[in-house]
Order: sequence, then structure tokens, then C-alpha cells
Amino acid sequence: MSLHKTIPHMELGLLLKHYRERLGATLEEVAYRAGTDASNLSRIERGLQQPSVQVLENIAQALQVQLSEVFKRLENPYEITEGEEKWGQQGVLLLRILSKLEEDDQELIVDFARMIKARAAKSK
Repeated sequence: MSLHKTIPHMELGLLLKHYRERLGATLEEVAYRAGTDASNLSRIERGLQQPSVQVLENIAQALQVQLSEVFKRLENPYEITEGEEKWGQQGVLLLRILSKLEEDDQELIVDFARMIKARAAKSK
């Protein structure tokens, strides 16, 4: 089975990075547990390299998620998962969009949100 025909590289990589960060693990830790190296995992997370099914399965196992969960999340990226309920649908969407932006752009969005909050507080 060839993954590159069905799953965009960057989306898969960002999802794997999300799981790794949620776990609080480093690239090195996950790569070691998955039987690969950190530079390989880094390329996968950045969407520069597509893993084989076996490597993807090993990475999912190292991240303590089922491979089926990875595919489910890729098919429906806006579904609220456990731990995200408190954010609601719009909050989850915003968090996922922010996670795909560069750090400078994230800071602009946060600054904009603070301005809106301050304006709303003044109008009360």
C-alpha cells in the first residue's frame, strides 16, 4: 500500500507531531521506540518524507495511539477528540489552524485576539 497517493505528507506529519507533543516526548525518544532515527522522524513530521506503512505503524505504537486513530483523524481533522471537548468545535478548529502557522504568524493572531478582547471589555 502506498500512502503518498492518499495522505498529504504535511497533514500526516503535523498529526504525528501533535501526538508526540501531546505525549511530551522528544523526536529522539519516539524515533528510538519506533526503530528509526530522529532525523527520519523529523522529515516525516515536516512533510518532507512519507513513511512506509510499517514505519508509520511503529511510530503510532511509539506515540501510544492506534494506527486506526491516526487514519480516522486524517479523514476527519475537525472531529473533537478526548481532551478537546472543553474547546468546542470552533476552538478546536482555531487551535488546529494555529498549529499549522509559523511562530511569527501565531503571535500576530494572538495579538489580534488580545485586541478584540480588550475592545470587548471596554464596550461593556
